Amino acid sequence: MAFDGNETRQLNHEQYLENDENENAFCGNKETITLIWFDQNIQLNMKDIQLTKNMLREINDYVLFFAQLGDCIHYIKSVKSETIFLIVSGSDADVLLSEIHDLRQVDSIFIFCMDKLKYEKALIEKANYYKIIDIFIQQNSLIKSIQRNIQLAEKQINTFNLYNQNQKSSRNITNESGSFIWHQLLKDVLQKMPSGDKNAKEEMLNKCRLYYRGNQKELRNIEQFNNAYSIANALEWYTKDSFIYKLINKALRTEDVEALYTFRFYLIDLCSQLVDNHEWVLKCYKLLKLYRGTKQTQDEIQRLKNSIGHLILTNGFLSTSKSREVAEIYAGIAVVNTNASSKSLESIIFEIDYNTSIHRSSIVADVTCYSRFRDEQEFLFDLG
Repeated sequence: MAFDGNETRQLNHEQYLENDENENAFCGNKETITLIWFDQNIQLNMKDIQLTKNMLREINDYVLFFAQLGDCIHYIKSVKSETIFLIVSGSDADVLLSEIHDLRQVDSIFIFCMDKLKYEKALIEKANYYKIIDIFIQQNSLIKSIQRNIQLAEKQINTFNLYNQNQKSSRNITNESGSFIWHQLLKDVLQKMPSGDKNAKEEMLNKCRLYYRGNQKELRNIEQFNNAYSIANALEWYTKDSFIYKLINKALRTEDVEALYTFRFYLIDLCSQLVDNHEWVLKCYKLLKLYRGTKQTQDEIQRLKNSIGHLILTNGFLSTSKSREVAEIYAGIAVVNTNASSKSLESIIFEIDYNTSIHRSSIVADVTCYSRFRDEQEFLFDLG
């Protein structure tokens, strides 16, 4: 995993690195979401760009700026395993959106301009660009909306995604037995590794510091982890909106072996705490009905239907809820305009009947007391 490099930020035909100490290194996005700002009239002042980028990185670490239309379109079309959130000026929106709006990787679009009424009519009513979340004239409201929608998208993307040869979120094991074996081996290897390896912890944190340099929010999270972490709060750290959750889930979905090895210290503890909590679940429940809300394309839904009667493997930790209402929120049913992609994706509710006497080997933990959002009544399934 290339955690030891700097990600690039693109302006015109040039690339620049945010830290000169490692000019030859390159690092792609190790998280799920790429935030892109396109404006052909952007002020090409590196100091101003850096200030804006630092502000946006408080919300989402990977931020790219484009001033050339061709470069922006080419980059967006090249993205395979990330979800794109796009900020674009009103005057530039139509020419860009006509090229990229319907691409699967483009999730949400935010228009930033001075005349909301003008572009509302042109872009939403006439052009029907349904992925537009809203049109903003104030930066604060723009930032808050991006933050809300990123949090929702990360929950939806976590496990059930379109799967292909590069990113397999759930798969028919009858046809892909090799991947099934790989995931089982990963879990077996983690279980056999010793816990509490201080060198492994330091290695993990050093790579995270290098990857997140310049991102003050995540650097503070990393230092807090370094100073206060113990195996007893592994689940608490997973439920936080921080570097741990983002990096691990991306690595699991893309089967990034090097990244997963980097996080072995934490993964061993997390799996161990899930097992401990699972024993409590077995004592407290006989039957559990759990729900997961998400959005999927018709192709994904059909592939799941075709897998009825076959064993399905989830690529990552599976988050569910005891509350159907919570699942409906994440599926975009209970809240209006929670995801701009509603016309291209179908809202799905998965119902999971868990019998503790039959399914004892399927590890699930009640993480409600560890979460900042206790009303979500979250239950988390272990790997595999």
